[in-house]
Amino acid sequence: MSEYSIFEGTMADMTYVEIETASINQACVLLPIAVIEGHGPHMCLGVDTYITYALCKKISEKLNEIGKQALIAPPFYWGINRANEAFPGSFTVRKTTLTAMLVDILLCIKKWGFKDIFLINIHGDLSHNKAIIEAAQEAWLDHEVGVRAVLAEPLVKACKVTGNEDFILLQKTLMKGSIDGFIDLHAGAMETAWMFINFPGLVNVDLARELGSSKTTTAGLITWAKGGQGARGVIPRGYCGEPSRFDPDEAYEFERTLVQELAHAIAECLDVA
Repeated sequence: MSEYSIFEGTMADMTYVEIETASINQACVLLPIAVIEGHGPHMCLGVDTYITYALCKKISEKLNEIGKQALIAPPFYWGINRANEAFPGSFTVRKTTLTAMLVDILLCIKKWGFKDIFLINIHGDLSHNKAIIEAAQEAWLDHEVGVRAVLAEPLVKACKVTGNEDFILLQKTLMKGSIDGFIDLHAGAMETAWMFINFPGLVNVDLARELGSSKTTTAGLITWAKGGQGARGVIPRGYCGEPSRFDPDEAYEFERTLVQELAHAIAECLDVA
């Protein structure tokens, strides 16, 4: 049996006294936001949740190195899955449900005295990202919550924001998104490698090495994003990319750069606050 817990090192493993002390000491809070969805035949459904949790832990460690205390909230994983809804195990909720739940969670964290909260998300579903942004906007404008949602730069226009809003923190470091001219975005080479360097026991390496390219084109990507059985026709085995080409060294470098970027961006926000 694998020995791991997405609660390790988060608020879930702390006492209320420890959380209260951290609040008094002006710690910030990192809230991992993810989904449970199919990730091909070689990885489990919880890939996004595990990776986002691991990312938050490493951002927290980097912040501690530069003198900023950060707590990690229990990972939130009831998100929106449109592209993979045809695959069993891909849970999805309504956009209004996701937004409302996140606002309620943010209000709890504010009530405990925390002034700075950062929403960390790596799931690319557009509706999922829009819901996160809307939750951050509502919490910031209507409830005076000091929240900032990390948003990948390519999604700015689609989310109908400028990226300069007080409640948004832009992410510029991105996963390599293609191999040999084909899209590699979901359970492909990079995501398989990223999961492997953090939770190797949850990657079927032998099977991954047998999985060739899904040969997903830009046109196929558009169809996949619409969800349903049409999406499953584009990626019949539940991955978009080429898992067999996964490279742990490439994932290490990507993760290191991303952690560095987000930790310093968060630290700058804390210095200004």
